Amino acid sequence: MSYYFNADFETCIIEKRPFNPKLAMNREFEYFIMLLESEPLFTTLDYSNDYIAYIRKHFNANAQYTKLSKDLIPWCADRDVSEEIVSKKTAALFNKEVLGRDDIQIVSKGCELKEGHLYKRFHGFSGMGHFMAPREANKISELLSGGEELIEEPLFERVYDFSTLIVEGKRIRYQNIVDKSFHYKGSIIRNFDLGEMLEEQYQREIDLIIDHYQKLGISEPFSIDSFIYKENKKLKLITLSEVNARKSMGYIAYKLSEKFPANMYALMLDRKEHSESAKVLKLNPSGKRFNTYFYLIADEKELSALGLRLL
Repeated sequence: MSYYFNADFETCIIEKRPFNPKLAMNREFEYFIMLLESEPLFTTLDYSNDYIAYIRKHFNANAQYTKLSKDLIPWCADRDVSEEIVSKKTAALFNKEVLGRDDIQIVSKGCELKEGHLYKRFHGFSGMGHFMAPREANKISELLSGGEELIEEPLFERVYDFSTLIVEGKRIRYQNIVDKSFHYKGSIIRNFDLGEMLEEQYQREIDLIIDHYQKLGISEPFSIDSFIYKENKKLKLITLSEVNARKSMGYIAYKLSEKFPANMYALMLDRKEHSESAKVLKLNPSGKRFNTYFYLIADEKELSALGLRLL
């Protein structure tokens, strides 16, 4: 038995095609399997003996890989996750019909684009398939003219992004770092407070969201993306932004945090190199597009030194 990193699982479900082990998105982060699992990673790549020794020393004594495509198990998400669960349309309709959001619409060909709005495809992750009007009006119109429906919602002044991980019957809340194009840059595992009013809203709505998706048949682990935005100088909450029916980067950060004694943790992606130390562990082998680092953090002062906007 061995695991393969099926980052393209949504596309495989929608287009009904098999996993492609040579796809760049599947190869980029497949080494996470070796960091976390006793069973081998199935890969078409070679990893150096030095890198395997490094992983075994710091993260996982059982790290290994194989090129034998026998008894393969998907790692990121199950093969049988439904299209309804992975579709952002499901979350959009739940926001409208259950959580009472009247600022979100499903639009199609012939609609008039609204300035300052975000248009999202039903599938994709880490900001892929998100387009802003009027900056990307041509692309939005092209998709709509081709018969595709899109989700239309206001382009909020986002202040903080966070997620709720559902794993092993627990709820783990963590902050996400994203750029202005909604591309993922990292996760921070730490306790944080939303404030009384937002916390009450969050607790009320997160129960409804989890219950709905569990009734649809979602399997653990999965995560729910949320964000806090500013409107008229007040902080407001969107509890349901997206649902990730897969092992997310936040899941990886959480499972890595179980291996080290620290008060807080950060998993960071960067194309630049970071200085490594006993508290800053590089995760990826050489030759990857993104470098990944795991930070062991003692206190808020150390966390603040990373220069991130923190909840």
